[in-house]
Amino acid sequence: MTDIDTLIVGGGLSGVYAAWLLSRENKSFILLEARDRIGGRIQCPKHDNFSTDLGPSWFWPAFNPRISRLVKEMGLDAYPQY
Repeated sequence: MTDIDTLIVGGGLSGVYAAWLLSRENKSFILLEARDRIGGRIQCPKHDNFSTDLGPSWFWPAFNPRISRLVKEMGLDAYPQY
């Protein structure tokens, strides 16, 4: 048996963010996810070389500055919304 600092239930955005924060603090964790992938509603499947956004990826930096900072801090890609 191994000691783990934190158990994270759910691999959606909140669970992935919690895991990221814990990893920055060198804390041990286990992330449990029922699906065969992490990301929850964040999903961009490809079909015929096109990606389709099926999740909560729309944000506007002027109206959502905290999300904008988080995206940059985590090194995630974003693209302008028109």
